[in-house]
Amino acid sequence: MLRRVVSVVKFLASRGLPFRGRDEKIGSNNNENFLEIIELLAQYDAFLVDHLHRFGNAGSGTPSFLLRNFQ
Repeated sequence: MLRRVVSVVKFLASRGLPFRGRDEKIGSNNNENFLEIIELLAQYDAFLVDHLHRFGNAGSGTPSFLLRNFQ
């Protein structure tokens, strides 16, 4: 999971693109660039699909490496 996240971070940073958007919910039409790319990759990666289903919008205190839910 961490390799995928680092790859997306490197891609966005190398192009100067913003990470955040209007929404931080997986599956939303207005979510951030970071999550949108993660969802795109999930179309071709069974591990990532499973991870999104298990930890996607789990809420605060559940580490997922995807959202700011580390409180």
